[in-house]
Amino acid sequence: FIRLDIKDWWNKPVDDLSKGMQQKTQFIATVVHEPKLLILDEPFSGFDPINANMLKDEILAIKERGTTILFSTHRMETDGNGRGVM
Repeated sequence: FIRLDIKDWWNKPVDDLSKGMQQKTQFIATVVHEPKLLILDEPFSGFDPINANMLKDEILAIKERGTTILFSTHRMETDGNGRGVM
């Protein structure tokens, strides 16, 4: 999870984190066990463009490791780009 840039806030209580950092924490908790199926509801909502792209790259990396990923989004630019991510 180095790519998600968490080292500076790893030991902070969740309540002390910004909304975006809390969302990253929730994402990490969701994927840390390497599920075979990952269902995400609006995973990019609330993220700035840099962090949304970082999260998208991580989701694509998880997909490349064989995880099936389904997610909902209203953002057409994050539709998976024909890579098999829906």
